[in-house]
Amino acid sequence: MHSPKKESGEPRNWYPFRQLKATETQRRREIKAIFKHEFAFIDDCLALAAWQVEMLGDLRPAGIRYVAMRDLSCDAFAFPYEARKAIAENRPSIVSRQ
Repeated sequence: MHSPKKESGEPRNWYPFRQLKATETQRRREIKAIFKHEFAFIDDCLALAAWQVEMLGDLRPAGIRYVAMRDLSCDAFAFPYEARKAIAENRPSIVSRQ
């Protein structure tokens, strides 16, 4: 088994994995600053989509087209919501990590 000691016999005292949480927090803060205008635009789109879904949810569908429109509106809300998270987390895909 490989020993975690340096060649001099001294134990290692550098554990970069202990800094992962702080590094992730810093990275998110910097990404948020870089994409602040894009995030504001996405938030506006989310507000508009949420309003539309709420408005359509109060109306009884008059036919299949209205049901489809309401469903598409819900999908239109989900995409920018997931895209915003993907940008903030610096993920190349919006596919969920479950």
